[in-house]
Amino acid sequence: MGQRKHACHGAPRGRRSEGASCRTQPHIRQPSACNGPADKRSALRREGWDRQEDGHTLGAFLSASRSPSAQNGWYCVYLFRSDGSGVYLALAHGSTSFLNGMFVPRADGQLADLLTWARTTLGDALLRDPRVQSKIDLGEGPGKLAKPYEKSTVAGIWYPADNLPDEAQLTADAVMFAGLLGQLYCAQDQRRMPGEIAPEIIEAVEAVDEIAKPLMGRSRAGQGRGLSGPERQAVERRAMELAKSILEREGFTVEDHSATASYDFLASKNGCKTVVEVKGTTGGLGPIMLTANEVTLHQSGTINNALFVVHSIDLDRHGPQPIASGGTVHRLQPWRLNPDQLKPMAFEYALLAE
Repeated sequence: MGQRKHACHGAPRGRRSEGASCRTQPHIRQPSACNGPADKRSALRREGWDRQEDGHTLGAFLSASRSPSAQNGWYCVYLFRSDGSGVYLALAHGSTSFLNGMFVPRADGQLADLLTWARTTLGDALLRDPRVQSKIDLGEGPGKLAKPYEKSTVAGIWYPADNLPDEAQLTADAVMFAGLLGQLYCAQDQRRMPGEIAPEIIEAVEAVDEIAKPLMGRSRAGQGRGLSGPERQAVERRAMELAKSILEREGFTVEDHSATASYDFLASKNGCKTVVEVKGTTGGLGPIMLTANEVTLHQSGTINNALFVVHSIDLDRHGPQPIASGGTVHRLQPWRLNPDQLKPMAFEYALLAE
């Protein structure tokens, strides 16, 4: 969330209910968790969800851009048990995902993968307080949301109705969970969460949408989390740096043609020339963007070619210019484009004069 601290709130006020109540509405400040300058999109907001709406939720704190609703994204939420015997402070994920331009319910296996990723990302941070539980039990109630909440919760703290902690402890717990949430947001911004769409794919979709449907506004998939121009350039330079170093260690002479051709490197060795395409991403290994010219070139079958995808690149936004480091190389050589793996994202339609 950056160098500035952001205001968020814990335990928002809702209607008081028999057996459980929220004593206070503490004001918290979220610890800085991510590299890069803070902005308004990163600030946590409070949501005052009424318990009567679904029988469980009292309120939540979350990022307005990363979790635009209770159905998607990571957030912290206060959840009543069905019998009113107490309330949980929970770190949870929404039960939908973005697929083919819309939000659809996540399968149980997807949710399990998300929770495994979150617990691995947070690591020992979940073990520092013995009160933090890996599972919650909301009981059997008339509503249908208890089980989805349970399946999507990473960690929770139980507050019995007859022994609620004081304001200082409630505030401390909310601050702790805001910090955990910030760590997940930071990792999510690097696009390493299971099923996450790489930022360059999202930017391309949003660019097409903006041109073809200007009244639609920004795509919900990106939520404003794309990379800036300098950040994209830093990531691409890092990817090319790694690819070039590997080729040179293998005895290739490497020429950079990225500014003038539909490929990045021309690598020569023993009289044989290889056309090399390099792609870099802060996300995990997944779909990559190709231009029409790149596809035409590498589908021709008349060249020796190679593809280097450098994924999981780290991006430091603290300084005046972003700095990219790290990265894991995935190499295909020779690279044979499979038409079945190509997905058009936009079309040009020629209008003929009548």
